[in-house]
Amino acid sequence: MAHRLIKDLKVGETVDQYFLVKRKDLRRTRSYDEFINVTLTDVSGDIRGKIWKEKIHLGALFRQGNFVRVKAVVDQYGEYPQLIIENVENIGKLKERGKLTGFELSLLVPRTSYDVDELYQRLMGIIDKEININSLKYVTKRILIRYEKEFKECPAARLYHHSYLGGLIEHTYFVTKGVMALVDSYGGFNRSLAICGAILHDIGKLREIQSPAISLHTYEGELLGHMLLGRDILREESINIDWEDDRLKSHLEHIIVSHHGELEFGSPVMPKTREALLIHFCDNLDAQMNMLNDYLRLAGEGEFTEWHPVLKRTLCKSDFNDIQGESDIDIQREL
Repeated sequence: MAHRLIKDLKVGETVDQYFLVKRKDLRRTRSYDEFINVTLTDVSGDIRGKIWKEKIHLGALFRQGNFVRVKAVVDQYGEYPQLIIENVENIGKLKERGKLTGFELSLLVPRTSYDVDELYQRLMGIIDKEININSLKYVTKRILIRYEKEFKECPAARLYHHSYLGGLIEHTYFVTKGVMALVDSYGGFNRSLAICGAILHDIGKLREIQSPAISLHTYEGELLGHMLLGRDILREESINIDWEDDRLKSHLEHIIVSHHGELEFGSPVMPKTREALLIHFCDNLDAQMNMLNDYLRLAGEGEFTEWHPVLKRTLCKSDFNDIQGESDIDIQREL
């Protein structure tokens, strides 16, 4: 049973293969017939599926977050393909019966292409070498050590950027590198505070996201969000810390709760310090570059992509990395 990637499925084909159930909802048609709407995923993307009323009993066999074997026909729904599902088997049951064959997790759950152990060690090295305020160094290292396993597995978001296993540590590393590259270009920063804030800005994702494989939110994550949960983690881990300046803790909390930059994007407050503003822009830049690169990687033919619903534009696919200029041009002679 060879796995065909979702991005390669064509209308009219039949499939018999494994997927991860990203979402499952009970719906009604206009004539009030019940059906089940699912979103299935693999490493190449998502596809919607329908279980109509004749097969609705299949819904009792699986839940959101399960791996399943699906038999279905690829149909067209508007501009997009969808699956008309004829049978579903939960892999847990297949495994119990000794019939789980051909299942490959690496085909279903996307993972960062970076070595998370190496990224973790690099971040720990940055803490040791670049943060020279003891209280900031201590609390940052303490949090990363306590949450090492979760930090290496957690995605950075549910949908839009770095939404794969290991996405959080990848995103954190590049935001931190961006902050380090820019902090010396402008005056007035507390360098240690900026680097510490970059490393901890998204730490609340560890409590917001319950199931890393499909980025399900926890109960408190849905109600409070990762910014407030990140502040909670900081407060818990900074008990009994002797701050060199009592304002440091408040400034670090401010970075965490303001890093989305705007009230409409979920920040309780807007950035009010140099460090918080810098981290907001580095966070947003890394998120948008990740979305752009992923969209270009999966794009079809033509010079431009389809409209990106989050970036709100089409994207040009042209790549000029191989163009080399002449280094020995005599400008004076040419003039």
